[in-house]
Amino acid sequence: MLEFFSYGCPHCKDFHPLVMAWAAKLPRDVSFRRVPVTFGRAAWANLAKLYHSLQATGDLARLDMAVFRAIHEQRVNLYTDAGISAWVQGQGVDAKSFTDAFNSFGVATQLARDKQLVKNYKVHGVPLLTVAGRYAVIGQAAKGLADLLPIADELIGVALKNRH
Repeated sequence: MLEFFSYGCPHCKDFHPLVMAWAAKLPRDVSFRRVPVTFGRAAWANLAKLYHSLQATGDLARLDMAVFRAIHEQRVNLYTDAGISAWVQGQGVDAKSFTDAFNSFGVATQLARDKQLVKNYKVHGVPLLTVAGRYAVIGQAAKGLADLLPIADELIGVALKNRH
């Protein structure tokens, strides 16, 4: 399972609590990974770096939803290095550890992998769930974001059945 998203996307903000609660209940043999997208936007590239840096410092679980709230509710500018640095320090993140992660080869490598995944999966909008590298959860019959999750469950079932 991959979830393509961006902190800059208001729909991703609304979807985040739903998808995370759903992902926590996935079967043990189903992995769930989030992939931040940039769509070539410098501001969103910094948000992707923020995501991976928080992951590297171990602060992601604590601050994941807070990033969405800061951007969409509090209107905090998290699109620049300086804005990100000031905000994470205000959240109690160790400044040196975060800066080291933010500027690390590991985060740069992860961003390159994300970009390749976005290209391979032909991602044109977010949020987007994909299953087993074969299925995109489109949800044309969905009336809201929550309706995507039962569709994803069905596709997971198909993928698990077909792998044997």
